[in-house]
Amino acid sequence: GPLAGVLSAEERQRVRRAVAGLPLRQRRSLLLRFFADLPYEEVAGAMGTTTGTAKANVFHALSKLARRLDPGEES
Repeated sequence: GPLAGVLSAEERQRVRRAVAGLPLRQRRSLLLRFFADLPYEEVAGAMGTTTGTAKANVFHALSKLARRLDPGEES
C-alpha cells in the first residue's frame, strides 16, 4: 500500500486501527480521497453528498487521526 515504504509495520497497524475507528462517512470519504485518489467532487458523488460535506468529512477524519496518532496521546 501507499504507506509500506514510509511507516514501520507497527506504525501501519496503528494507522489502520485509527482509520477503522473513524465514523463510517468520515472513513469512506478519507479512503476515497486519499487511497482511491478521487477529487472532492467525485468523493461527494460517490457518497451522495455535496462537495462541501465531502471536504468536511475528510477534514474531521484527518483531525481525529491526528489526535489518535499523536505520540503524546494515549491510544
